[in-house]
Amino acid sequence: MKNSLTFLKTLLLFSLALLSGDHLLTTAFPSGAAFSACTTMTPRHGASQASTQLSPYVILVSKSTYTPGESVSVMLRGLCGTQFMGFLVQGRRADPADPRYTANPSQAVGQFQAVVGSQYQCGDEQVALTHDGRYNATTLLFNWIAPPEPQGHVQIKATFVQQYSDIWASVASVVIQDPQASPLSVNADDLRTDFIEPCEIDRPKPRTTPAPFTTAPPPTPITTPTTTTTPTTTTTTTTTTTPPPTPITTTRTASPTETTAVAAQISPTTPEPTSPRNIDITTTPSGLFIEEAEIVCGETHGCFRQCLSKQICEFRVAWQPREEGVWFDVMVTPMEDLDDQWLALAFSQDHKMGQDSVVECLSDSNRVTSHLSFNGQRENDILSQDESREMLSQVAMVRKDGYLHCQFVRKMNMTGDNRVYDLEEDWHLLLAQGSVHQGRKERHAGIPVASARLVDLQALDDVGPWVQDKIFIKLHAALMSFAWIFCAGFGIVMARYYKALWPKHKLCGRKVWFTIHRGCMILLTVLTIAGFVIIFFEAKGLAEIGIKEFQKLHPIVGMIVALFTVIQILFGIFRPSSTSKNRLVFNWGHWLLGVSCHILAVFNMGLGLKLRKSGTHSSASYVLYSYAVYQICMIIILEILSCNIRRIERKTDSYVIYEGRNTIYSSAKEIMEGNSNEPPGSIHLRIAIRVHLLFVTAFTAALIALVAIA
Repeated sequence: MKNSLTFLKTLLLFSLALLSGDHLLTTAFPSGAAFSACTTMTPRHGASQASTQLSPYVILVSKSTYTPGESVSVMLRGLCGTQFMGFLVQGRRADPADPRYTANPSQAVGQFQAVVGSQYQCGDEQVALTHDGRYNATTLLFNWIAPPEPQGHVQIKATFVQQYSDIWASVASVVIQDPQASPLSVNADDLRTDFIEPCEIDRPKPRTTPAPFTTAPPPTPITTPTTTTTPTTTTTTTTTTTPPPTPITTTRTASPTETTAVAAQISPTTPEPTSPRNIDITTTPSGLFIEEAEIVCGETHGCFRQCLSKQICEFRVAWQPREEGVWFDVMVTPMEDLDDQWLALAFSQDHKMGQDSVVECLSDSNRVTSHLSFNGQRENDILSQDESREMLSQVAMVRKDGYLHCQFVRKMNMTGDNRVYDLEEDWHLLLAQGSVHQGRKERHAGIPVASARLVDLQALDDVGPWVQDKIFIKLHAALMSFAWIFCAGFGIVMARYYKALWPKHKLCGRKVWFTIHRGCMILLTVLTIAGFVIIFFEAKGLAEIGIKEFQKLHPIVGMIVALFTVIQILFGIFRPSSTSKNRLVFNWGHWLLGVSCHILAVFNMGLGLKLRKSGTHSSASYVLYSYAVYQICMIIILEILSCNIRRIERKTDSYVIYEGRNTIYSSAKEIMEGNSNEPPGSIHLRIAIRVHLLFVTAFTAALIALVAIA
């Protein structure tokens, strides 16, 4: 009885630790739309109802027709800078007269390709996308893949969550028509969701060449100069007093790689210039900024990009070989609500960060800097100013038409420093961006984007982004799932509750429970070590560890689990004899370490499933949580059954028969011998172990399947 009470106390700690870990994961990392929203496309947010007002969101598509298997680019966009924190998007039939629509109007059509910030939902066929964590942005660009057979006219529909209670459900795009289907039975315009009037930032801007920036007042206008002096800078302001409107220009003298110039277009009646928040930033006194209209990917310039159309891109890196080197235009969507940001373009031998030659552009309080740096395995080293001046020229950084541009010319090669790569060779291009805080770069946002293949910067190629091959990540996750759900879940239970069963049977010359337990634990150890080696190889060393992002503790917790596993198996091999005075210490130590390993391993699997690199569907986490709850419930049931058996034994004066059950591990002689009778009530234990085997097999298979399709 005392052992049972002690065990139940420990079990309570097990439950609290595991469930609190689940709580941290589920509350800190929202896991997307619920499965129940797949049919109605309406989330269950308490008593909240979908808004009936004009939608502040619009769905843009790159094509008005589709053919089977064709890829169509789709953009979710918030108008007038409206952000959305969550979304659910599907393709659905559009024509109410289509018999397939009548039979099932909520049937999803086609598949999606998940991108950073999204994950699959509504089953295993990739028919819907939802957010992966709080999205908090105004745009999301991804691809819809048309079904392999014609399915009639289709619309892309999405539900947007602005706040918990602010929901716009089933917002519809224009109709993507099926040329093989009958004409639409209704007006196509009537099927598209009405939206608010777009703001100026949503409209295409006229393509005009920016006026050149100067370091002296223009010679022609009549001006009234005003000079103000501060302890650190001298600012000259030149205001035109006659039309047409002319720029007000402010300049600050700096080094060739660090200059600030701010321009705002105003009229003669405007009392003061535009706030620096909304004005363009450049690092060169000449009009070097090349308009986007002059860049034609694959013809006039080489490009590395992901674009919905010529005007709408997630990012684009354009280049053009010149006599003085290679000219680059790096264009990205700015991070929301941040004035101070950085961009970086790296030249790498592969698609991963590490051993990369980098060009960086930073904007910090209207002060722009550009320089060379080098990515080691875990650190970024800034190269000297002399090297940056020698290798970089014609640098410009501009906010234009909703995008952040950084343009520069980089010389082909440099002698004396092998950290500056030769651009006459082929390289993978890596693109990253992040925020700047008090002049220092913060960590890049998301995973850096890499080119799909090596790029020849002397050619005018058009390259897309690389899609990560996750075979090693999937193999690591599958091995750990089998080890810590099946092997641990079954082997631990056998050792704890089934020593007295099958007394007349032997398995491999030993008692049944011992052989099964030993086999499970040896297999668990082998799989854990194999999974550790595989992921260590894939990450090329120790993966990044972080405290701010909770799931990035996964590597360090994984190493602890692997170490404890090896120690545990060594304990079992070198256990003292049953008559040793150290046997009691071994029994408790072996049991406590085993329980700790199991808790840490399951908890760490939850962390791993939340990592962006894993790409697993949110349902994988729920499978893991369900297993944890089930394992706890099964342990409680088995403990109750064991207590009941001991109670019956005492009543029937058969206590001696089951006394050996309280020894966690026996000597070889005791294992070979023993009582020939099973304890009373063992039929319930037999039923429980069969049910348990069925459940741990189901949980293991489900999790491995979800990992495989990630």
